[in-house]
Amino acid sequence: MLVFQDAKSHKFWQVTVEGAEQTIRFGKVGSAGQVKTKTFADSQSALEDAEVSAARKRKKGYVDAPGTSAPVDAYESVARIVAQIDHHLKTRDRDELEPWEADQWQFFASKPPADEQAILEAESALGVTLPDDYKAFLRIRNGTSDLANVVWGGLHQVEDLARVTENQRSLMRDSGAPDAASLIDQLDARLRPMSESNGWIVITTSARNRDHVCIDLDPDAAGISGQVFEFAVDGFPPRWLAASFTEFLEYYYYVTLLDERDAPDPMQRTTR
Repeated sequence: MLVFQDAKSHKFWQVTVEGAEQTIRFGKVGSAGQVKTKTFADSQSALEDAEVSAARKRKKGYVDAPGTSAPVDAYESVARIVAQIDHHLKTRDRDELEPWEADQWQFFASKPPADEQAILEAESALGVTLPDDYKAFLRIRNGTSDLANVVWGGLHQVEDLARVTENQRSLMRDSGAPDAASLIDQLDARLRPMSESNGWIVITTSARNRDHVCIDLDPDAAGISGQVFEFAVDGFPPRWLAASFTEFLEYYYYVTLLDERDAPDPMQRTTR
C-alpha cells in the first residue's frame, strides 16, 4: 500500500493482481476507499501495468505505508520474477531447443492460482506458517509441472505439501537412509539435522522420489527462516541454495534459464 500526505490531503493507493485481474483501491486514509477492477489479456500484462501505475504514484510523492512495505514487496518481487520466467520460456527461439524444452513454458504457466482455503489447510496440516513470498507464489501459480525443471522437478501444488513432506520424513526413518551422525560434520551450519527439526517443508521432489528441495522454517542459529536447500535421501548432506523462496526463483531464472553465472547482488550466496 502507498500513501501520500501534504497540507491538504492524506490518501492511500493500493494495487493487487490475481491472475489476469487487477484491482486498485484508493481514497482517504481511514476510509474504505473506492475500488476499481480491470481484466487484462494475461497475468503478465496485469503485472506490468500494475508496476507502471505504482511507479507513477511514487513519482507523485507516494511512499510505502508504515508496516506494509515488506508484504507488498514480497508479492511484487515474486510476481516480477514469475513474469520474467514466463516471458523467457514463452519467447525463446524454438529452433534451438529440444521438443520438450520448447513446451516448457506451457507447463510452467499451466497451473492456476491456489485457493486461499487450500493454503490455510496446508499450513494447518504442516503445523507452520508458510513464508509470505512462497504464499505469494501460490496465489499466482499453484505449482508447476515436472517439465518446468526447477532444480530436480516441478514445484508441488499446495494440496500436496503435507503429503510429500511426510513422505520425506518417512524415507529418512527408513533403515536404508544414511545415518544422521555420519553426515553431521558435513551439515551446513545454517541447517539443523532433520531429526532435530520439524521445519523442513518439501516444495520439489525428483522423479525417483528421493531428492527434494525444501523450505526451512526452523534453521540453526546461523540460518534464516524461509531459506531453501536441496536434499537427497541417499548419499550426500543437504546443500544450501538460497536465503528465501524469492531468491530461489531468481537463481532458477538467472542461472538455470539465462545461464548467467554472475548473478545480481541478491543472488550472492556466501557461506556463513
